[in-house]
Amino acid sequence: MAVLVFGLLLVLNRLTPMIADDYNYSFSFADSQRITSLLQIPASMAAHYQTQGGRLVVHAIAQALLMLPGWLFDVLNAAMYTAFSFVLYSFGFGRRRCSALGFALLAVGMWLYLPEFGQTCLWMVGSANYLWGTAISMGWLLCFYKLAERDAPAGALRTAGMTAWAFFAGWCNENTSAAVLLAAGLLMLILLLERKRWRLWMVTGCAAGFAGWLVMLLSPGNAARAAREGVDVPLTLSLLRIRFMNCTSVMKEELLPVLAVCAALLLLAVSLRVKRGDLLRGGALLAAALACTYSMVGAPYLSGRSLTGTFALLAAGGMTLLPGVLHAGGKQLAAALLGVASVVCAASVIANVNHCYLDRMLWQQRQQDVMAQAASGAEQIETFAIDSSSRYSVFSGLVDLDTDPAHWANRAYSLFYGIGPVSSTETRYN
Repeated sequence: MAVLVFGLLLVLNRLTPMIADDYNYSFSFADSQRITSLLQIPASMAAHYQTQGGRLVVHAIAQALLMLPGWLFDVLNAAMYTAFSFVLYSFGFGRRRCSALGFALLAVGMWLYLPEFGQTCLWMVGSANYLWGTAISMGWLLCFYKLAERDAPAGALRTAGMTAWAFFAGWCNENTSAAVLLAAGLLMLILLLERKRWRLWMVTGCAAGFAGWLVMLLSPGNAARAAREGVDVPLTLSLLRIRFMNCTSVMKEELLPVLAVCAALLLLAVSLRVKRGDLLRGGALLAAALACTYSMVGAPYLSGRSLTGTFALLAAGGMTLLPGVLHAGGKQLAAALLGVASVVCAASVIANVNHCYLDRMLWQQRQQDVMAQAASGAEQIETFAIDSSSRYSVFSGLVDLDTDPAHWANRAYSLFYGIGPVSSTETRYN
């Protein structure tokens, strides 16, 4: 199954072209020079911190990945997606307790319900932000979870490693990192309920994660960007209510089936008398997932991409509860669910891979047209923008070429290819 997951993601990555911030982040924020060396990235990220925002860990990863040949990024990104799948799966299963059924359910669920799939798992800058960043944070939480479960002692190497990893995990994404730290805190409370002691690596890890999160949140670039975009407004009760309802609406739109499955798993686990520890840990992860969404009431905007961490924590909570449910007699129900979901998944894969292929062909047609105009010496290049109805395509919901050649996306595109001003005169769809 893992080979199929990797193969599918590799095909989709090969079909996905550069777009929007992929061009922008190919250049240093310090001096606008093309990033060709890892040595340029620290200065670029220092400037980014002052002017754009504080997510330096994931944006440094993005700039490093953009230096690579396209085929190598595609392989690495498909491998990261597969590794991320195993991270979520491992919250409930492992070397001693494996389940092909469990992994298949997770893989199908990820394909069908990971929010804004094209933007979070295929788009180069988007995957660095959401796929890679969430994998880093959830990977740390998984280690925290497993080490706490077996009451691992606080050796110097373990404490140093978990503390350093936590700092970077906390520095990845505003709401996902915060929710992961909340989940770790809830797991520590469960240890107290079980009359187990806290280890040093737990305390230093959570403290370091919080420090990394604060470094990200206190970036001057956050305020500068909000002011530029006109969203720097004071929080009022009325605004908080509106944002709360918006969070609810977006979560319902993106993740309602996942929420329903997790609620059903929790009810089944209670009725089947699954072990108390698994119930508490699964419930803690599900609670952190909800917090991941509703923490966005403090943010000026909310997109489906912001729920990547919500999905990850819901999946981790579901995987935590699933082994007990399967062991208590839920295998037939799970197998039936997988059978139905697999049919839906297969139809979706066929349709959307074809859609991404057609979008790629349209993009190649545009590239040929643009380069032909540039070669002929055109002072103003006119072409078309691309839009898509498939959430697996990067052309769905992302800024492509604008009608204004001075738009940031157009300027970055022109600079990347070394051509004159570009504008779109129409939008084409597949």
